[in-house]
Amino acid sequence: MLFAGLLKLVGDTLGFISPVVVGGVVAYATGLYYSPDDVSNDVVNYVTVEDYFANGYVLVIIMFLSATARFACLQYHYYITIIESIHVRTAIQVRLGFTKDKVI
Repeated sequence: MLFAGLLKLVGDTLGFISPVVVGGVVAYATGLYYSPDDVSNDVVNYVTVEDYFANGYVLVIIMFLSATARFACLQYHYYITIIESIHVRTAIQVRLGFTKDKVI
């Protein structure tokens, strides 16, 4: 159950990524819409980490991957929790003596 709790924590934490990424996508789209027309620079610049993660397409991929990972973590958490609850219920029934041969 500790692993299920850890999965729940990771899944809930991944839920905070999407709103932040949507803000970045909106900022990227706004920058494209209001940017000046074709300013040509002959200077070759390398892509920095900030530039890479400011790209709207990269942010959409990050949002998709975080939503997929969140879904997988929460589904596996629910699966573990349901299986453990079935085991607990069965153990209680066996301990109390509720078997099929005593049911009328």
